[in-house]
Amino acid sequence: MEVGMDDIERLRRAVEQKADRQMTVHGDYEYLSGLIFDTLHLQISPTTLKRLWGKLDEAVVPRRSTLDILAQFVGEKDWADFQNKRCSDIPAEQPLEQHVTDEEASATPKKKVRVWPVVVGCLGVALLAVVVWLFYPRGSAAETDDDRYILRKGQTFDSYADYLRLFGITSDFRAWGQQVPHYPYLHLWGPQYNHPEWHNAGNPDSLMPTIAEYWVPINIQGNEQAQKVVQHMNNDAYYVARRLNEVRLTFMKGLPSDSAHFVFLGVYRMSLSLSDTTRIVWERVADEVDLQHLDYLEQFRN
Repeated sequence: MEVGMDDIERLRRAVEQKADRQMTVHGDYEYLSGLIFDTLHLQISPTTLKRLWGKLDEAVVPRRSTLDILAQFVGEKDWADFQNKRCSDIPAEQPLEQHVTDEEASATPKKKVRVWPVVVGCLGVALLAVVVWLFYPRGSAAETDDDRYILRKGQTFDSYADYLRLFGITSDFRAWGQQVPHYPYLHLWGPQYNHPEWHNAGNPDSLMPTIAEYWVPINIQGNEQAQKVVQHMNNDAYYVARRLNEVRLTFMKGLPSDSAHFVFLGVYRMSLSLSDTTRIVWERVADEVDLQHLDYLEQFRN
């Protein structure tokens, strides 16, 4: 079904009413993006929302996936269902009221308003919507990264807050290790490359296909008590990691190729064959993350 500006405006009003807020400043769009995620567990970026509200100087037709999510947010099945509502308000057998003078009424016979063309038109629109819904290439390569919000290996971020915000986290408390809201097994990990104590070693030339993590503090040479503590800590970390069986979405800082930014490295899990009680080796199992569909990441658990 054609994307009409009248329907877009009607959708914007419905979304603002649902959110109980008018979309005017950037903070409104960040609020709406978070509210949509909390309601549907689906992500639309503030930038995409601003574009839909005409706040950016871009003449871009909104993607079907974006319209579907917003339609679901206001209580409809999808965008086609939302568009069809414009036909549902027309009475099926009611003649349209005509305002005429008494003289006109006596001089001319009354004409019945034919409603069948309207009914047939609405049925045609509904049938077309079903066809479009069945055959529209949802999730195809034609959709942009901004619309589907896909994280890809190699993307960079200026700070913890920049990537935490993608998951609805506004606080930087424990930014190096945050659980993704509503997904207990998913963790956001922000390791530092070649950390002086945690090491986080690997091959930066291929963006760290594995990351070896082990705790050895500085200046413990010859200190037997400190070495026993290190052994105990690494032993505990190994068994805790095995028990949690978590998946890590990894953003590393300090890589030689881009030391100033956090680089998204991909999805990691603990390698059972390479890890032991002296170190944990994390292996990359996926290069991309679709933020609108995080449930599929559970398949990567050991």
